[in-house]
Amino acid sequence: MDWAVSAAIELQRRDPDYVWRRIRVIALEEVSVVDPALVAQILAISGKRVLRARLGERQLLAYLTRELALSRKCRTPCDIASWLEPMGKGMEVQGPPARIRDLAEGNLEMVRRSAIVWRDAVPLSMRVDGRWTSSGKGSRHRREKFLDWVEAPPLLRFIVERGNSTYALNALCVPTAQLQALHSEPRVQSDPLPCSEELIRGIPAYAYCMYSAPGREALRLFVKNTKWADDERIRIRKEALNVLGNLIFYVEGDYCADMLEVTYGTEIEGESERTLLGRLGIQPQDIPSLMESARKSLSLLNSMRKIVAAMR
Repeated sequence: MDWAVSAAIELQRRDPDYVWRRIRVIALEEVSVVDPALVAQILAISGKRVLRARLGERQLLAYLTRELALSRKCRTPCDIASWLEPMGKGMEVQGPPARIRDLAEGNLEMVRRSAIVWRDAVPLSMRVDGRWTSSGKGSRHRREKFLDWVEAPPLLRFIVERGNSTYALNALCVPTAQLQALHSEPRVQSDPLPCSEELIRGIPAYAYCMYSAPGREALRLFVKNTKWADDERIRIRKEALNVLGNLIFYVEGDYCADMLEVTYGTEIEGESERTLLGRLGIQPQDIPSLMESARKSLSLLNSMRKIVAAMR
C-alpha cells in the first residue's frame, strides 16, 4: 500500500493530468463492482481540477490510492474487455442486453453476447488492425435505455454515465455486477513466488511488467539472451516478446490478494487468456505449459530487470 501511494505521488509530480486519467482506469480495472462507491467517487473527482486543488491534490490522490490498495479486487470487467473481439472484428449483436434473470437461465455465450451489447453502447476508442479508431455507436439515449432495462442501481448508472474514455470498462461493470448478484465469493489466493515480491531498486519486481518501459526492456533482454523465441509452441516468432510479456503478467497478476470471484469469473478469465494469446499465435492446449514455463523463468527475468534498472 505504501509503495502504491508513493508511485501515485511520483506520477502526479511528473504528469499531474495523466495520473488522474490513469486512476480512473485503475479503479475500473482492479476494483470495479466490489466497491462502486469508491469507483464512483474517483470518476466524480478525477475531472474536477479546481475542486481537487481546493481539497489538496496530493492528499486526495494519496487517500484514493490507499483506498484502492486496501479494497478487495475484481478484474472481471477487464477480462471481459480482453475476451471480446475488437470493434469491427466480432459479431454484431442486436437487441437489449441480458437481465439478471436471463443470465441465471443462460450460459457463458449469453454473457458474451450481452457484454458485446454493453461495450458497443458506449463511446470508446479501440485498436483495430494496429490503429486506434473511435466507435460511433455510443449514445447517451441508448445507455439510459439499457440501464432502465436492467434496472441498474444509482451508483452503477453513475459509473456507466461518467466513466467515458475508460475502454468500455465502465459499461462492462454492468454485466459483472449482474454476475456478482447471482453469486460471488472470495477467490483462493495463489501464494506468490519470493522472486515476484523481490524489490528491485526499491520497487517490487512485478512492477517491471510489459506495460512499463524498463519492464519491456527487461523482456527484450530475456528474449535476446535465452532460447525463449525458439520454443516450438510459439508459432509466430515475431510475437515472442508479447507472448512472454502476457504470460508473465498473467502469472504475477494471479498473486493478487483478496480477489472476488463472480459467477463465470474463472471461465471469463480463461477465455480472456486464450483470446489474447490466440491472437499471438498460441494454441489453447499450449497455454498451461507455457504459463508454467513463464513461472519458472521469473528468477532469471528478475536478473534482467535488475540489469535494466541499474542502467537507468
